[in-house]
This record gives sequence, C-alpha cells and structure tokens, in this order.
Amino acid sequence: MFGWLAKPNLTLPERSALMLTIVAASLMAYVRHHEWLNEEHRATVIDNWLKRNNRKSGLVFRARISQAADELARFLVAFHDADEIGELFAFLERAQNSRPGEFPDDDKAVHALMAECERALIANGLAA
Repeated sequence: MFGWLAKPNLTLPERSALMLTIVAASLMAYVRHHEWLNEEHRATVIDNWLKRNNRKSGLVFRARISQAADELARFLVAFHDADEIGELFAFLERAQNSRPGEFPDDDKAVHALMAECERALIANGLAA
C-alpha cells in the first residue's frame, strides 16, 4: 500500500533495539557536541539500522519512534548528572562493540535498558 503507512516488520525486541540505538546516538551527540540530534539525523540512524537488519517500516512509525527515543534520551539527561550520562554513553558504546556473552554483567544491563525501551514503546503505542 502506501510506503509511509506501511506496517513495520519488526518484533518488539527489534523495536527496542532500534530505539536503544537511537537513544545511544542521541546521547553520543549530547556528550560529544552538547547538542541533540535533529530529526534528519535520527532518520538516518533509523534508516541505517533498518538496512543493516533487513527490516522495513513506514514513515509514520519512523517518525513516532524517532520522537519517542528523543524524549527518552532527554529524560535520561534531565534526571542524571553529566558523569552518569558520560558513563552510560561509554557503556552503550562498549556494549555495541562486544559480542553477546563476552561480558555477562554488560548483557544484563543491556537487557535492562531494552526493557526500558519496551516500556517506552508500549507507552507510546509503538509495541504492535
């Protein structure tokens, strides 16, 4: 049908991984450059993730998950100090570059962050 209304072919865990990827990219921009990613940059992050994982979604879903991830990233920054945000960003960067099972404690922390993303997705009507 219409590409912008196409239903995404992502499972809830995949949606959570996508959201966490957007949040991590937003935190990177905030930590390194002291500014937030704009919609265009978040759209690029989403497009790259979808291509890398051979998934598709319509423009409406992309816009909504982009906004939800931006809100989550800003929430994290608003309620944590600069050192904690820097540590979170460093953790996400390290976790992204490690293999599952390589650091079991990191795996647990990533799963906790994914659960937070799932809750945000559900709250924003993006779980199904």
